[in-house]
Amino acid sequence: MIFLLFLVAAILLFGVCYLLLAKQAIFFSLIPENTKNQTFLSIYGYLHGILGILAVIVAFLDKKLIALFYLAILLIGSASFSLLFARKMKKTDN
Repeated sequence: MIFLLFLVAAILLFGVCYLLLAKQAIFFSLIPENTKNQTFLSIYGYLHGILGILAVIVAFLDKKLIALFYLAILLIGSASFSLLFARKMKKTDN
């Protein structure tokens, strides 16, 4: 069961990675388009890609402790992206 769930998570992470790296125009409708924001989206795109690769590795390891540790790292990475992106959106309104 862990194997299947982590493979689904990996597919979703690769999708987010693709959006952050190749389809940045989607995000630039919410934040200003400048080099600082392009770098921000690229860094988190690569981070989500690495997390996707790690999800595949964790799926094949099939250990509960490693899976929980990975999920904690995934939640921290996703939460930091969400908070920083929301902060960038809020600055454009002022």
